[in-house]
Amino acid sequence: MIPIILVESANFINTILLPQTTTWLIYFLLIGLLIFMMYNGSLQTIGFLSEVFGPIILIVLFFFIALISKEFYVGNILPIYYDSGISSILRGVLNPLSYFSESVVMLVLIYFTSHEENKQVMKSALWGVTLSAMFSGIILISVLFTFGPNISADMLYPAFDMVSYIFVMEFIQNMEILAVLISVLSVFIKLSIYYFLVCYIIAQLLKTENLNKIALYIAPIIFIIAILIPNISSVLKYVNTFWIYFALPIQMFGIPLLFYMIIKIKKVFMNKS
Repeated sequence: MIPIILVESANFINTILLPQTTTWLIYFLLIGLLIFMMYNGSLQTIGFLSEVFGPIILIVLFFFIALISKEFYVGNILPIYYDSGISSILRGVLNPLSYFSESVVMLVLIYFTSHEENKQVMKSALWGVTLSAMFSGIILISVLFTFGPNISADMLYPAFDMVSYIFVMEFIQNMEILAVLISVLSVFIKLSIYYFLVCYIIAQLLKTENLNKIALYIAPIIFIIAILIPNISSVLKYVNTFWIYFALPIQMFGIPLLFYMIIKIKKVFMNKS
C-alpha cells in the first residue's frame, strides 16, 4: 500500500505544486524523509508530529470551510436519492470506506503499549476513525454544496479546487498553498506510520531488532514499485477493483475476526491449564 500512497501524493504534488518536476524525484525525497524519520525516533517522532500538526490541520480545515461557506448552494446537492437509488449510493460508499478500513493495521501499535493502556488505545483509535470520517463527510458535503455532483465527479482534486474559490475582501485569497501544505503533512504522517509498521513486522519475521537497517533495505523496493506504476489512472483502477473487492473485506472483517478467534482460543487454553 505504501507505493500506492506514494504515487498518489507525488501525483498531487506534481500536478498542483511542482509541474515541471519528475515524479521519481518526489518519490526519492519522500522516501528519504521516511528513512530520516526512522533514524530519529521512529514511532515517538511520528506521535509527536501527529500531536503537533493534527490540531493545526483541523483548525485550518474549519477555517477553509468557514471562508468558502458563502459559495454554498444547497440546491447543488439535490436530489439526493431520486436520481441515483440506494444501490448507486452504496457502491459510491465503498471507495472511501476502503481507505478507512486501513485503520485496522493500527492494531499492531497496541503491542507498544502496556496492558493497562490497551483499552485507552482502542478508545483513542475509535475516536480517531470517527473524527476523520466526520471531517471527510463535512468536506464532501462542502464540495457538493459548491460544485454539485456532476462537476465534482469530473474533478481529480475537488476539495483543492474548492479552496481556490476562497476570495474574501480582496485580501484572503490564493489559499491553495496552505491546502497543499496540510495535504502533504497528512500524507507524510500516514506514510510514516505505514513505513514503521512494515519495518517492524519484517524485523519480527527476521528476528532482528535493527529497524534502521530494515528501513534502508525496504526503501529501494518501494521506490522501484512506485516507478513501475505507470500513472494515477492505474492507481484509481486498482483501488476501484482489487482494493474494494478483496482488500476491504479482509481488512474490515477478516483480520478483526482472526484476532477475535485467536483471543478466544487463547482464553480457552488458559482456562484449561
